[in-house]
Amino acid sequence: AVHRIAPYPVAAIDTNGAGDTHIGSFVARLSATGDPVSAARYANVAAALSTTRKGPATAPSLEDVERVLADTMAGHARQTDNPKRRLRT
Repeated sequence: AVHRIAPYPVAAIDTNGAGDTHIGSFVARLSATGDPVSAARYANVAAALSTTRKGPATAPSLEDVERVLADTMAGHARQTDNPKRRLRT
């Protein structure tokens, strides 16, 4: 199955290290959960957050990423409760 994972929108300041953050976060989350879709969502948020800080070593904390994911999923649930607004995941 193909899953489309939406990017997490941010105002990027410095993209240096975003790819490293993405792959590192993806592999770590995949190893921890065994779920590639969840790992991809986690990695997208981690990489996006890393671009909001200046410099190459700007990976966000686990708590930062989990807070954004929780907020995003809560918003997704509110939007999908309305049949006129369905999100793709």
